Amino acid sequence: MVLRESGRIAFRKGFKQKVAPNSGGTAIGSMIEHNDQGTNKIFASYGTSIYTVDFTSPASAFPSSGADVKHTVGSSTGDWQFVNFNNRLNAFHASIVPQRYDGSLGSGSKWAAYDNSHRPSSVSSGEFKPSCGMWYYGRMWVGGVAEEKDVVHYSSLLDSDDFRTSAENGASNGGSIDLKTVWGTDEIVAIAPFFGQLVIFGKNNIAIYDSPDVIANIALNEVIKGVGLVSRDSVQAIGDDLVFLSNTGLRSLARTTEKDKLPLQDLSLNIKDTIIRNIGQSSNAKSVYVENEGVYILSFVSLNINKNDKIAYVTQTTLSVDDTKDIIEVIKGKFPEIKSPTKEDICYATTNRQEAVKKIAPLCDMFFVVGSKNSSNSQRLVEVAKKSGCVSSKLITFNEKLPIDLIIKCNKIGITSGASAPEKLVQNLIFEIKKHCNVSMEEVVLTKENVTFKLPKALN
Repeated sequence: MVLRESGRIAFRKGFKQKVAPNSGGTAIGSMIEHNDQGTNKIFASYGTSIYTVDFTSPASAFPSSGADVKHTVGSSTGDWQFVNFNNRLNAFHASIVPQRYDGSLGSGSKWAAYDNSHRPSSVSSGEFKPSCGMWYYGRMWVGGVAEEKDVVHYSSLLDSDDFRTSAENGASNGGSIDLKTVWGTDEIVAIAPFFGQLVIFGKNNIAIYDSPDVIANIALNEVIKGVGLVSRDSVQAIGDDLVFLSNTGLRSLARTTEKDKLPLQDLSLNIKDTIIRNIGQSSNAKSVYVENEGVYILSFVSLNINKNDKIAYVTQTTLSVDDTKDIIEVIKGKFPEIKSPTKEDICYATTNRQEAVKKIAPLCDMFFVVGSKNSSNSQRLVEVAKKSGCVSSKLITFNEKLPIDLIIKCNKIGITSGASAPEKLVQNLIFEIKKHCNVSMEEVVLTKENVTFKLPKALN
């Protein structure tokens, strides 16, 4: 499923296969892109090995031999978390000592396990096996060690695998944060950065710390109890927010921390039943955020829907006709007996604007959409304008300062508005532009909106 910048959630089509998994194996556990000495490579965990794929010369399948392209690490499930640091790739798994890949090594294997003698002294020899990690402010932060499920350990400064304290080694200044006194008994699932803060996700709680850049100043800012993280790999930074999968659905951290001001904390209300149905198998759900498209993708192992279930679909009112047709085609292919709505419920005010934008945008130097940042159809119009050829397309809110220095350099400017934006706001925008430029206007009308909607019987 996808979460666009507008906050709209929907299911999406799949992807085209790039590399075929080896026959007889399991599903791919985790992947990351890593720049290995100037070459971008994909590192993927699969079965008991971590594979390296160079897409400058793509293979038809994962490599079958070679210590540096097929790193075998015992009986793992493949569910690793990869962390980049200074041209090194660090890999964490709940049942295996952390592994590190260093492409600069000239001879021998480029993979090596963390030095056991550099583990935290509170962890038994050979048992330092954190399930999650993050590089932040020059340190590696890890959690989920079986012996200390409530403890976050941090490494020495600029040293990713030395977790000794200064008392243990004068050259080291690692340490730990014990969460048991903060949230009671819980289990750390993930660690993430958030506006200069450190966010620690448990299964049932979230702790947020200030000043992780200076260890002496680190301090607890907030504890959110009763809201936890289901899947480590569902956490993604999106703009000014962190999105994550909780036991109630996909949530916004910013909205959760500002619950009194922003009550819409659950982002997946329109597909909540399906999310909840799959929560039980979601500890290994995967996600990715495609920044240039503003799309968050959350993938479950499989959707728990029986083909014999009585299911139906309706279309989101602000979704484009093109997107809707593609999604419906995929759904009907999997569920031929699915029931369609008796009437088309696409918002034609939105669709008509999109068609007009497609025609106008390629002719423009800049394109403005007047609307609210919370309006999904306004955000969609910006996307359509960019995809149609006007990369300098922007959403303009009612109180936003115009980029006059850019406007005066343009020959043609396109203007439209979200479906619910008052006409007055459009006129105000035109008025402001006229203050700085000689303007001639042309209105483009592709269709007349003459659709009428009947009131529900209860309101007649």
